[in-house]
Amino acid sequence: VFDVATVRVIANDLERPIQTIAVLGGDGGSEYPATLAAGADAYVTADLYYHVGHDVLADDFVVIDPDHHMEAIAKPKMAELVQRWQVENNWALTRVFASTVNTDPYTYIF
Repeated sequence: VFDVATVRVIANDLERPIQTIAVLGGDGGSEYPATLAAGADAYVTADLYYHVGHDVLADDFVVIDPDHHMEAIAKPKMAELVQRWQVENNWALTRVFASTVNTDPYTYIF
């Protein structure tokens, strides 16, 4: 789903049923309490800090962290939305497209 080799999962129970998922691209660690309070069963976000991960476990919550690649996952859909909004709002944009530049500074070694 995330088109990455690995994802980080923070959970006490990897077999827990999940029905409601909150999603926030980028560094969403500070927002996990709000997603928990809103009733989400799990949270997909990126760049979760180590100590926040321990807080997630203490709260018996589930976080899926496909790394900062969340940004790349969102780019094509965002380009589609901007194209639609351009038509709806008569914007004078000459071209809308999703960047293919990889800005990930990390190399993962397996």
